[in-house]
Amino acid sequence: MSSVVIAGNTSGSVTLDAPAIAGTTVLTLPATSGTVIVGAAGVTSVASGGTGRATNTAYAVVCGGTTTGGVEQSIASVGTSGQVLTSNGAAALPTFQTLSIPAGYAGFSIVQFASSGTWTVPTGITQAVISVLAGGGGAGGTSSASPGGQGGQGGFAQAYVTGLTPGGSVTVTVGTGGNGGNIGIGSAGTSGGTSSVTGTGVSISATGGGGGAPTGGAAGTTGAGTVTTGTALRTGSCLLSAAFSSEGNLPNTSGTGTVWTVSSLFLPGAGGRQSATGVGATAYGGMGGAVLIQY
Repeated sequence: MSSVVIAGNTSGSVTLDAPAIAGTTVLTLPATSGTVIVGAAGVTSVASGGTGRATNTAYAVVCGGTTTGGVEQSIASVGTSGQVLTSNGAAALPTFQTLSIPAGYAGFSIVQFASSGTWTVPTGITQAVISVLAGGGGAGGTSSASPGGQGGQGGFAQAYVTGLTPGGSVTVTVGTGGNGGNIGIGSAGTSGGTSSVTGTGVSISATGGGGGAPTGGAAGTTGAGTVTTGTALRTGSCLLSAAFSSEGNLPNTSGTGTVWTVSSLFLPGAGGRQSATGVGATAYGGMGGAVLIQY
């Protein structure tokens, strides 16, 4: 029968020498005294910093026990490729399950409109998440040392729609950005255009931001979003005005509104920034709107 010899020395090391095992294991304690915990049958309890078990299911997720000090658990299966780990409630282990996608909604395709057009609902699709962003207003022009007001932010509406007809046509209207005011006479900027999505099972719209007032005037009004058919997820404006109110943070196109693209520096529906001071200064146009359809 093999024996275990425990010998101490003045350096604080303890050598465990088991003749049946090749080599020597050296255990260094942090001080001249310490505690080595050995559980029953080689298992260390959870209370002592262990797992409370001798084996785990290979590659399985390890979870806590049924109590704060209970033996840790492995879930029953490692699942198959493509499955997702899903909660089964507070009193049960999670399991790997196949992701359930509602009939008529895939959720992995996005269609983007930066100008008006028509969307043909794909085969098998009856549901979608649609985001509608209106055009931003143009800044007011100036005829003196006082700048015109910045353009208002375009409206925004997002909805989940469930009554689409596969193969049907949906009309998409994208509002343009408003133009900056006349810099010679100090006229107001123009409003951004309204964006909308209409068709069987869907009716969503957003109004454009107002044009900025001229020569020391106020900023343009903020647009708003409306969901008539569909479940509204969010309505409001394209941007938070307070975060984009300083000169230089808004679209920088001289005079006319800008058509939004995915590479644009600013988000769709941003209002034109204030004109610089002085006669002949530029009044900036707003950013155009957009429509995004996820299905």
